[in-house]
Amino acid sequence: MRSFGAQFAQTEHTREVLSTTGGSDSIAPILGVEVAAVPKVKQLTVSCDNIPGSLARVAGIIGGAKVNILALNASAAGAMGYIQFVVDNGAKAKKALKRAGYSCYEEIVLHTTLPNVPGALARFVKKLSAKNINIGACYQTTVKGSKSASVVLAVSNPESAALVR
Repeated sequence: MRSFGAQFAQTEHTREVLSTTGGSDSIAPILGVEVAAVPKVKQLTVSCDNIPGSLARVAGIIGGAKVNILALNASAAGAMGYIQFVVDNGAKAKKALKRAGYSCYEEIVLHTTLPNVPGALARFVKKLSAKNINIGACYQTTVKGSKSASVVLAVSNPESAALVR
């Protein structure tokens, strides 16, 4: 299985992706795919101006610090931009950003892989919902032809959500 970042490659636990079947409440494995246990990671959120070059500057600072970006989501609201990063070394990224005059907010999120098939995300988040876990933010990406997708979720209870299989 291809992993997304060193922390996944070193994970000893795997979980089998499950699906509800036939309209019943029974659970059956789909595709026999194993994915890494749901790891909790730190996500950094940086506020910046919503102008050309903001993402390039912030990504350059992180890259210049020799920190790898594992996941990224950027958005804007009016004149303000917001960039959310999952990186391989949060402390090093925060230090580099602070030196460059950027402040950032840190939160624990889930970063996992799911099969790149229709309905995989729906099945996973339905399980979170069943445990009364709210999803405040989510972003996902994959590469065409890939068998897995990388998913980041900011949830109301990361400890409980990490146990959802």
